[in-house]
This record gives sequence, C-alpha cells and structure tokens, in this order.
Amino acid sequence: MPRELYYKEALKLGQKEYRSAVAENINPYLPILDEIVPPEKALTGIRVGVVQIPMWFVVGTKTGGSVSAFSKSFLPLLDEGTEFADKWEALYRSHLSEGIRDPVKVYEYLNRYYVEEGNKRVSVLKYCGAYSAAAEVIRILPERDGSEEVEKYFEYLEFNRYSKINFIELTKRGSYRELMRAAVSYPDAVIMNCSLNISHRYVRTYYTRMYEAKFILGVLAGTLTTSGRLGYVCDYPIYGQIAGINAFALGAQMAHPGTKVYLEWSSVKGVEEAARSLREKHIHLISSQDTARFREDTRSSFGLSHITNEKTELLAVPVWKWGVYYEKIIRAALDKTIKSEYINTARALNYCWGMSAGVVDIEYAPALPLPSRRYADFFRSSIISGAGKPFLTPFYTQSGEVIGARQHELSLEQIIRMDFLVDNVIGDIPGYEDLTVIGQKTVDMVGIGQAKQKTEIVK
Repeated sequence: MPRELYYKEALKLGQKEYRSAVAENINPYLPILDEIVPPEKALTGIRVGVVQIPMWFVVGTKTGGSVSAFSKSFLPLLDEGTEFADKWEALYRSHLSEGIRDPVKVYEYLNRYYVEEGNKRVSVLKYCGAYSAAAEVIRILPERDGSEEVEKYFEYLEFNRYSKINFIELTKRGSYRELMRAAVSYPDAVIMNCSLNISHRYVRTYYTRMYEAKFILGVLAGTLTTSGRLGYVCDYPIYGQIAGINAFALGAQMAHPGTKVYLEWSSVKGVEEAARSLREKHIHLISSQDTARFREDTRSSFGLSHITNEKTELLAVPVWKWGVYYEKIIRAALDKTIKSEYINTARALNYCWGMSAGVVDIEYAPALPLPSRRYADFFRSSIISGAGKPFLTPFYTQSGEVIGARQHELSLEQIIRMDFLVDNVIGDIPGYEDLTVIGQKTVDMVGIGQAKQKTEIVK
C-alpha cells in the first residue's frame, strides 16, 4: 500500500468504529482521566519513571483537548488534508523508517494508562499493532475505600514491586498474592520478565543474543567499506547494547582489518543529529537501531544502511522472532525443562537465546550484493552450528587491555555485562550528565555501571 494511503485507511477504520459506537449508544471517543479523577490528584502522582507499557492497557487521554480527534481505540477521526492528518502521516513514515522511540507521557490509574503527551504516537503504534511502548509514567493512587477493584489494584502494586511485571492482569482479589506465593513455592508456576537484569530466583528473565546479528552486520559492513570507516548509532548505554557495539566492530575488523567504527549516541544528540554527525565525517555505511519485525523494505534506517544526503538504502536488518521465543518457553514449561533447571540451581535464571534457537536472525534487503549475502550466510551458519564465536579472545580494549590471554569464548554473563569498548571503536560511553532526561531515566533502571556514574562536584 502506498504510504499516503495509510492515513486514509486508518481514518476509514476510525470512522467505522465511531459509527458503530454511536449506533450502540456508547461514548465513541476516548475516556478522559480528568473526568474520572479530579485533576488536582495528578499533582500528587508518583513518578514511576520510563517503563515499557502494554498497548492494550493504554485506554484514554489525560485531558479533553484532543478527544474528538480519536475513536475509542485511538484511531484517527479528523479529515484528510488537515494539519492533524499531515502530522499523523509524518509520524507513520517516521515509524517505518526509524521507529517511534521517544517515550510518551502517561498517567496510570487502576492499571490503565491515559496519555498526556503523545496521543498521535499512540495512535500510530496501535494502528501498526505494536505490542508495547516506552512511556514516562506518573501513577495516581486511588483512595483505599475497601472496594474489590481498589484492593485488587493494591495487590497488583505489591506484585509489580517484586516482579517488575506489568503485562498481566488478574480478575480475582487475592490472585496476585497467590501467584507470587506459587512462584516461590511451586517452580511449575513460571514467571518470566523480558530483561537482561538477573533479579530474583523465582522470577526468571529472558532476552535475545542480538550481538550475534550485530557481529554479522559488522562482517557485512567490513566487506562493503572502501574507506575503512563505519558508523554505529546506539541509543542507551544499557545492558546488552555495549556487546552489540563491540560485536559489530569485531566483525568489521575480521572482514576488513584496520576498519574503524565511529560511535554516536542518540540519547546524547538525538537520532537525526547522530546520523548527521557521521555523514559529516564522510561515513555512509551506518548501523542503526533494530526492529522487532521486518515489515517492509521501506524501513530504511533500521539495521545496516548506506546513507547519503540524497537517500538511505537499507542493506540488512536484525530481526527479533518473539513468536518463536515464546513457543520455546511454553514448550520448556510444559515438558518440565524449566522445572529441572530450577531444581538444579540456586541462582537466578536468565534465558538468553540467539540464532541457534531461531529467535534472532538477519533479513537482507534487495540492495545487498549477492556475494556479500553469501559471505554473511557463511557466518550465520557458523554461529548457528556453534563454530562461530563473535567474542573469541584475545582482543583489545580502547585502553590497550588484553581480554583473554589465550583463545577462549567469553561467558554469556561477561558479554552481557561488558562496560568497555574494543580498540577499533572511535567514541566512548557517555557520562550520566551527557544523556537526555529520558536517557538518564533509562540508565537509572537498566544502565551499565559506568553510565550511571555521576560527576562529583569538588568544592
């Protein structure tokens, strides 16, 4: 479908939903939090920080200012050709090419989210079928009146504090406490959190080895560069991201010895400024952010691209295969594999799977030359078979330190907790004060130790 038709299609869906709601004599617009809770309550809200929130719990808007612009499920209602429609369409195009990365601002009340800033972003994400979104959350606590709904909500808060899970909802009072007790008492009750932070034995975590795909992208970039200068745009200095940078740099070095990787941070300069900074250095092969699903070849700024002032040409992109991941987790729970692992260890369990498990892969764009594609397939096959090792020592850090005096593979924990850059990376890990406000809040939650360090003021 041509891009200019997406708003028209979304508008048709919104109008259909509006007419259906009117016919059923129900409110065709979004619920307004200020009509549910007195606005002054928001002034005493608790700042939760930036977290991933499930899109199906985003149900309304904070104020009534833009309520007539959306149907009750955030589909657009304003006519084509309006400023609103143009901005919505521009956001949609940006989502396809770069992804919507700036957190929206929401108020949470009784485990439902009401948008104060970012209604159009939420509209685009919902239209695209997004699973979750980054959000700056302010929590409004209800008066504790003893009602079933409120007491159940406070049980959820207790459960959330221990598990950090906000993607489930239970309907019966006492269920959250039962679930937490079951997690502790019965390992068959599997609770898992999508994270690289190993937090609690009874709440397992899971994530992907995206550094494997980054290594292959580095190999590809190394085969394509003629200048020996590559670019890499990273978002936040958090667990797993440093491994991705280093894997890309080592892959590039393997394919083209002497290659340098110039590092920029979108959480310092912003995405556009980071890419512009690289182009000004005459660097055109750039690895940017990932995508959870490879929807269209027009998502040009994801993965590895050749970027000039005139155009951006996608070459290859990493893919997260969450459906495969969840199927494997469920099968592991059903066949008692997870139970066996629980019995045999007293440590927190972190499931971090990669290409060999089929949960991470590479998609090639039509612009990628066939010889480069075959070269990448060779490394992809070696990683899947276990012969390929992105972090095979020895290699060197920027400071000249030798990692691994003898040849061996780094452990998964060593890879996840990397806080150094390898010697062919030009750039550094930003300090806390250099990050945007959103960047600082993200680092507060899941950042590596070096990025959390704040400058001491000498008096």
